[in-house]
Amino acid sequence: MTKSAKIENGTVVQVIMGTLPGYVPCGDNVQIGWTYDGETFAAPEPEPESDPIDPNAPYRLYKSVFIERMTPEEAETFEAGLNASDHAKLRLMYNAVEYFLSDDPLFAVLHWELVTEFGEARADALLARD
Repeated sequence: MTKSAKIENGTVVQVIMGTLPGYVPCGDNVQIGWTYDGETFAAPEPEPESDPIDPNAPYRLYKSVFIERMTPEEAETFEAGLNASDHAKLRLMYNAVEYFLSDDPLFAVLHWELVTEFGEARADALLARD
């Protein structure tokens, strides 16, 4: 059986099985939302993919992910450095939270402590967006 499309302003607004006056015969694949220029049906352009994550947007880093990224030696060094740190808030934050927020001021302190122990590249890798 033939399919037909109702066209309004160059756009398919209805597709039916069969024919009706004012409807245009169409292929089986034509769907509502397709365009028609008087001769040819065309599928709409695909939706663009969602915007990639803004690399500067704040993010949440779970402490378990942070710990998994460390080598056993780094974990020991970090723990010793954390316990010896003069930053009581950093120690309390680390021990109390499930995750770190990258826009929290103490995140910068944590980053600095890691840079001091492991260098900037490794600190960035340990604290990278998941």
